[in-house]
Amino acid sequence: MAQRNEPVDADHFPVQISKLRGGLYLVEDTNYWKTNSVFYVAPEGVLFINGGWTSKSAAQILWKAATLSYQEFIAVIPVSGGLHHTGGLWEFRKQRVPIFLTRDVSRQIAANWKPWNEKMRSFGSWKIRDAPQADDYLSMNETGRMEMLGGKVVLIFPGPTSSPDALAVYFPQEKILYAGDMLADPPHFVQPQQGAMQNINKLQSLNFDTIISGHGQAVRPRAFFTRTWSFQ
Repeated sequence: MAQRNEPVDADHFPVQISKLRGGLYLVEDTNYWKTNSVFYVAPEGVLFINGGWTSKSAAQILWKAATLSYQEFIAVIPVSGGLHHTGGLWEFRKQRVPIFLTRDVSRQIAANWKPWNEKMRSFGSWKIRDAPQADDYLSMNETGRMEMLGGKVVLIFPGPTSSPDALAVYFPQEKILYAGDMLADPPHFVQPQQGAMQNINKLQSLNFDTIISGHGQAVRPRAFFTRTWSFQ
């Protein structure tokens, strides 16, 4: 797929979904700014990481997952409150997929939903919706981690990085790290926090050989971690 760094005023582009490894699937949403997400299919159920830009994107993700598994859709978990991760959450709600948020992500949505949407109004195709609410809250342990699907999916909050609330998601069986906006090229929507690089570097102790970048080219080798970031 050809990469583009500039935004596009569109909410109708089809998402590209491909299998990565094991139970992990890659979602490339090319509406507005290209954004990469994932979902995980396991015998215990299906877990979605991020809700897509729009309800149209979310509907495509849900339909594809339904063709891959008869298991329950356990939840959708945005790794941050940004619209590129939360704009499609109403479609998940419509399909009765629970929305799980950390309390930090919930606070970011409550505080910033209106100004985020105001910025997007320059796109004629953008439709403003009410802010999504959590069906349940995630409980991270004292090290900032939470395991799901029997440890097949590990949510990690290393501390403030590309935003105050951003999570990384580790898939130990696949040896893949999804780091969202923390490791993205170009680094859209990044508002670097104090100590960002120190916190991001905590992820290097994980046993992974592949990174899923939040924007741009999706699949990267582990060496991508050592790149010098614009917000360092």
